[in-house]
Amino acid sequence: MDDSENKDLELRLEASQNGTEEEELHRSGRQRNPTEKMRAYKEEEALKKEKRLIHLYEQWKDLSIAAKRADAAAELAAKEVEYSMIQEIEAQICELEKLKAEKDLKAARARLQAYDQEMAQDVSIHSSDSNRGGQQDVSITAQQHVIPSSIQCPINVTAARPTNITATSSPPKSDISYLAQAVQDSIALNRLPTTEPSVFNGDPIQFIEWKAAFVSLIDGKAISSAD
Repeated sequence: MDDSENKDLELRLEASQNGTEEEELHRSGRQRNPTEKMRAYKEEEALKKEKRLIHLYEQWKDLSIAAKRADAAAELAAKEVEYSMIQEIEAQICELEKLKAEKDLKAARARLQAYDQEMAQDVSIHSSDSNRGGQQDVSITAQQHVIPSSIQCPINVTAARPTNITATSSPPKSDISYLAQAVQDSIALNRLPTTEPSVFNGDPIQFIEWKAAFVSLIDGKAISSAD
């Protein structure tokens, strides 16, 4: 009995030892398998993070390049606007200088024409004065030839009047006044009508021409300087 009991105990001990070894092996296998999975998971997560970082870097790089390009485009647009404004200002300055030069040219031409007209009017006035003197001489000579007949006309008219005319009637003109009146009448008939100057509009360039026309009008009407 003792031998059989000992064998049973030994078998039990062996079985228990075998069971404990299997359990330990099983437990060690469980611990080893989760560690490999965790390692694989960590490696996968690391790859994902790396890819995410690379993607973010690419996005940042693209955004940085786009921002720099936008800045460059804005700078180019500003420079183009500045250049166009400078060109427009230069064109306006050139146009203003051109208009000023044209105005100065017209003013100089008008001034020269005014001086030429004034000189021509002075020459015409002098020539008309000389012609007027010649006409006066001719008229006086002609009137001297017809003095007897012209003097006899009032006498005949007076003789033909009725006898009731009193002595208070105006006496006949003297020979000198009659001759002067006849000379003035002949000059007035032979003289061309003078054109009256227009109203002065305040333009200094036209003042010389207007003044010459005004003086010519006064001389033509024989108005004294006092009047």
